[in-house]
Amino acid sequence: VTTKDIIQSAADWSRLGFSDKKSSEMMAKLAAQFSAISPGVDMNQSTTGLVSVIKAYGIEVEDVLDGVMSKINIVGNTAATSNQEIIAGLQNSAAAMAAMNSTLDENIALFTAAQEISQDASKVGNALRTIAMRIRGYDEETQQLSDDLANISGEVIDLTKTVSRPMGVSLFTDETQTEYKSVYQYLKEISEIYDELGAKEQQQLMEKLFGKMRASIGQAILQNFSAAEKAMDNMSKSAGNANAEMEIITESLTYKLNALRETAVGIMQDIFPRESIGAFIDAGT
Repeated sequence: VTTKDIIQSAADWSRLGFSDKKSSEMMAKLAAQFSAISPGVDMNQSTTGLVSVIKAYGIEVEDVLDGVMSKINIVGNTAATSNQEIIAGLQNSAAAMAAMNSTLDENIALFTAAQEISQDASKVGNALRTIAMRIRGYDEETQQLSDDLANISGEVIDLTKTVSRPMGVSLFTDETQTEYKSVYQYLKEISEIYDELGAKEQQQLMEKLFGKMRASIGQAILQNFSAAEKAMDNMSKSAGNANAEMEIITESLTYKLNALRETAVGIMQDIFPRESIGAFIDAGT
């Protein structure tokens, strides 16, 4: 990237609340690195994408490299999706998923399972937002608990009763029904009994659980849940992945030529203050 890109990015991060010099400079550097290791992602997309994730999950600056970038990058390299698609999906789903107590890893894993089949990042991201809220009984439009959705958990339990799970799959962690399972854990348990259901029961379950508009995405998650589990496993071992890929990039001729060019820009800025350059231009005119 150019010196101008870095300066603009630091200014953007400062306006977004990272107002101290160290934080804004560090985030500008990380945004540049994320852009470099993510084909198709420019500095602006890198910045807005990271902001969405950081704000939704309350991630500290020092944790962004391995806590966000390495996780996205290792999944983008090992699944049928890309960094660009993952960040687009997270921008649409992170706030809702975080509000429903899902971790970033779980958010990325569920996105991956659906994206590998649908190949539509925006659609999957929007669907995850709706599904997360619907499972908890929230209406997406009003952001409030909905009477229409209040009975979903009971109806879904009836639809998930099988030979292996005669009591069905509960949304809650215990009989007191005070603690919810995470969206990831809940869907994981449903995916384990999904193939035991008949075609009619599967269709009814999809519509009750995900709604008619999001049923296809929900079905993709359940049928491809092994991809979500693989993503979770890879993310657990992803520390250092973003830096490792960046080290490869720094050995490229393109990187080395850009470093030389931008170093020259820095030297010119240091030797010739803006006022001196302005005076020289005036003299030339």
